[in-house]
Amino acid sequence: MSSKVKTTPIEIDLGTTYSCVAAWFDQHNRVEILPNEQGNTITPACVACNDTELFVGEGAKNQITRNPTRTVYDVKRIMGSRFSDIRLHKDIESWPFKVIEGCSDMPMIVLEHMGANKEFSPEEISSMILKNLKEAAEAYLGTTVRDAVITVPAYFSDKQRQATKDAGTLAGLNVMRLINEPTTAAIAYGLDKSADPNHPQHKNGDTHLGVEDFDKAMVDHCVKKFKKRHMKDISKNARATRRLKVACEKAKRELSSTFEASIDIDCLYDGIDFSTKITRAKFEKHGK
Repeated sequence: MSSKVKTTPIEIDLGTTYSCVAAWFDQHNRVEILPNEQGNTITPACVACNDTELFVGEGAKNQITRNPTRTVYDVKRIMGSRFSDIRLHKDIESWPFKVIEGCSDMPMIVLEHMGANKEFSPEEISSMILKNLKEAAEAYLGTTVRDAVITVPAYFSDKQRQATKDAGTLAGLNVMRLINEPTTAAIAYGLDKSADPNHPQHKNGDTHLGVEDFDKAMVDHCVKKFKKRHMKDISKNARATRRLKVACEKAKRELSSTFEASIDIDCLYDGIDFSTKITRAKFEKHGK
């Protein structure tokens, strides 16, 4: 637990799969990612419910396989979109949770909670995730947090950026600024390396090396392998692909510290088990 500090702005990376929150520490002369109450520096960006409770973050992720239709993720992709958007409908087809058309062509997320269907706007769902991160920061810093900087994809439209600000307001945050994710990464990298006189001053980047890009590459690889083995295409089955994605995310994290990881899923599709191994070299190849 950190010693108490004065109120300070936080930075939130609101991701499609995971999110994190950070703050500047004068005593360390650097930005540090803050752990949540489970001690993890990344928090699942999802919301879920069962018959009695609403879960956010770590608790929500545990509900994905138990209640997939009551678990909302990828909400970042919905914010600021219109229900009639063709690209949104392609995503909706792959999600187990329900998205319907609300007023003024707004997409609304439907969750069964306390015996009734409740509709939530994408901003409301996102605000729950932001509030969860805010509370984690407050618990670690030992002070109330009000101001925040939130990262957004560089391609976000004005409507998507405004939706992000609205979600922050609902979460009780004063959104001081939105910063494009590539810019944020460059700033963080520069701050961390600026003290090293031997480090090269030139920086490069790749906008297609995000969490979702690696996850999608691994899932596509496994879908092809399953089809080759069993002559069955699971790409259109939302439950199967979601379970596969969860397993791929786990394998990806393992590959950060090992050279090989296993993906094992019982009864993935039509009662067929799926098992494969992936090396770090193959992972990096498919991520390109």
